[in-house]
Amino acid sequence: MTLNAVIKPFDQLSDVVSIVNTGASIAVGTTIDLKDTTPLYGRIGDFVWNDQNGDGIQDAGEPGLSNVTVNLILDVNGNGVFDSEDEIIDTRVTDGNGGYLFTGVPAGNYLVSVEETTLPSGFELTTDNDPMPVVLAGGQVYLDADFGYVDRSSGTVHGHLYLDTNGNGVQDPGEPDLPNVNVIITDSQGNQQIVETDEDGNWNATVPPGTTVADVDETDPDYPTGYTQTEGDDPTTVTAVAGEDTFAGNDGYFLPVPDIHLIKSANPKTYSAEGDLVTYTFTVQNTGNVTLTNVKVDDARLGISGLAVSPSTLVPGQTGTASAQYTITLADVNAGHVDNTATATGTPPTGSDVTDTDDETVTATQLPAIDLVKSADPKTYSAEGDLVTYTFTVQNTGNVTLTNVKVDDARLGISGLAV
Repeated sequence: MTLNAVIKPFDQLSDVVSIVNTGASIAVGTTIDLKDTTPLYGRIGDFVWNDQNGDGIQDAGEPGLSNVTVNLILDVNGNGVFDSEDEIIDTRVTDGNGGYLFTGVPAGNYLVSVEETTLPSGFELTTDNDPMPVVLAGGQVYLDADFGYVDRSSGTVHGHLYLDTNGNGVQDPGEPDLPNVNVIITDSQGNQQIVETDEDGNWNATVPPGTTVADVDETDPDYPTGYTQTEGDDPTTVTAVAGEDTFAGNDGYFLPVPDIHLIKSANPKTYSAEGDLVTYTFTVQNTGNVTLTNVKVDDARLGISGLAVSPSTLVPGQTGTASAQYTITLADVNAGHVDNTATATGTPPTGSDVTDTDDETVTATQLPAIDLVKSADPKTYSAEGDLVTYTFTVQNTGNVTLTNVKVDDARLGISGLAV
């Protein structure tokens, strides 16, 4: 007796190598066990795409290529090369999204290859994997047979963004790249696309030949707001050439931190008389990281406005000086000190002026003194009733003003006689 069991292919199953069917046939006085193993069928796919930046990587937003023929080849000797004995066993055409899928594929060695004559004119492979060898196990689903193509009838443009921490307009060792920033590309036909800098700060785009404008998107959250551009131009205009890569330049960004510091000193530190001269020295230092121009000093007490510092242009770390003299007045001697505040101002390349203030106090040596000369006229008398006139001459012999000057003379019976 002969029994046959047939299991049809399960080409929609995955991750299953085979199906085992068991049973038994019973005849008079005899039992025969039955066992049949049927291999399952797998799938191979799945994507042919327009690798717009030509980097061989499926980047977000890069579209698929439709109506492209993909061949499945049986690799008879399993050497991964399309030999004369190998044969095309199936063909697919990519859908509107660039997808394709071979189904009902038994375990074996295969090659997947794109029919290049069905590609759009000028497209070239960027993934360097055609034909792609695939060793398929029973029931396996392999969806990594992807092929990228770039339009070589167009050109590419690329650029680079970085942070210029020292502001010298060159990317020095250790200065970081600027990733994740959008660059808006407008091609010669007026079409726009947005590309993003990679982890190394590089961006690139495929465009038709002609005038191309690259504009770094200042509204991007990763754009370095508040920075100034020290290298490159934005937007940048270049001419794309078919089949060539055009460099749009480096864009370096620097964070300016303008700052200024003033030290005001006086010589001498004390005075004692009206007419004494005090020399004030103003030492101004650029403590920021950008050049300051038109560096000047104002001091209302000294009557100076816009006094130029020498030099009046200061690079970061540089110091300039200015000086002015002040003549002590009697009011200053009486006050006992002179207090005044100066303001230094500098103009950075961009933004508002920076300022700093410093004050200085010089003190008076006060020496109050008074001298009295008392005289009588006449110097003699001879009779009762003669009159003698006393004159009191009081002199301020000190260096400060005296007020409420008066004379007391008990013999004359005077007290608080105003001078």
